[in-house]
Amino acid sequence: VESREGPGVSSSSSLQPPEHADQHTDQVAYNKRRAQQCDDVMNEPVSDYGSQISNIAVSYFNKYVDNFKFTFCTIPKVGSTNWKRTLIVLGMPKDERERQTKESVNALKNVHNSKEVKDLTRVHGSPSRRPYSSYYNAVFFRHPFTRVVSAWRNKFQLVDGRVNKSFYKKYGMAMIQLSRGKAGLDAYNANKEDNLVTFPEFVAGIMTGLVDRHWMPQTEICYPCEVRYDFVGFFEYMDSDTNYVLSQIGVTSDSLHADKLSNAGRTYSTVDLTRELFRTLPSAGLDFLTEFYRKDFLLFGYSPNVTSEHFPFPAIGQTSGLG
Repeated sequence: VESREGPGVSSSSSLQPPEHADQHTDQVAYNKRRAQQCDDVMNEPVSDYGSQISNIAVSYFNKYVDNFKFTFCTIPKVGSTNWKRTLIVLGMPKDERERQTKESVNALKNVHNSKEVKDLTRVHGSPSRRPYSSYYNAVFFRHPFTRVVSAWRNKFQLVDGRVNKSFYKKYGMAMIQLSRGKAGLDAYNANKEDNLVTFPEFVAGIMTGLVDRHWMPQTEICYPCEVRYDFVGFFEYMDSDTNYVLSQIGVTSDSLHADKLSNAGRTYSTVDLTRELFRTLPSAGLDFLTEFYRKDFLLFGYSPNVTSEHFPFPAIGQTSGLG
């Protein structure tokens, strides 16, 4: 994986907002990189999990809103909760949508199971076929390492003081038994909160094939080499990129501006924790993850070097122009 570093971004205590409110990811730079890298990306092998869902991935993860002729590919752990809230509001009748406030939007619950978030499998559609190919379509990506750390924190650490029983049943208990044996599993069953999956154990589990959409390669979810999106944004530029996309589809509601929505997952703590975890991760795990996410690194120009002053920003910068 090439280790090109991102644009000059401050490495101070928080991800820095863009200097100008109208900045957004440079689409000319992204499309140039896409043209250079996609042959190599498409020649890379697909993960086992990616192969299992490849026939439905693009249609399932692409959500659509007819009101605005808009599709958005929702990648887990890349701001998908906030985007699904936004999609629900966009799908409301105009008068109801205009009554929304930032508080009411952030109060929307269970958005991942909401019938109001409609995916293209419902209509046997594809972002590459009409009528949806004529919709404005967008997707956001994220540094693979901060994303995998976010998945571990959210699924295998305590959230609001609770264990995620579903993910422990499907993955966590197998990860514990793999690393600690039956005695470790018995200890977990006796006292869950004090015997949670550690990050090295999580990585070891991924190495044995325990993969889920929340940490699989992003290029195997939204297929950016096969689908030409109108806008490709980045989690690291979330506020400015989100507001730009909304402006392109004609959304003027202040309640949906990114700086009014939840900031969960976009704090420096995730970046700082990623640096800490990867500095102590055994080399076998680091090498595996670098290779596992090779396509994401290639296409977006993220560096796997967590000590870089530019981490976690992509090599693709921002512009204030039309690009």
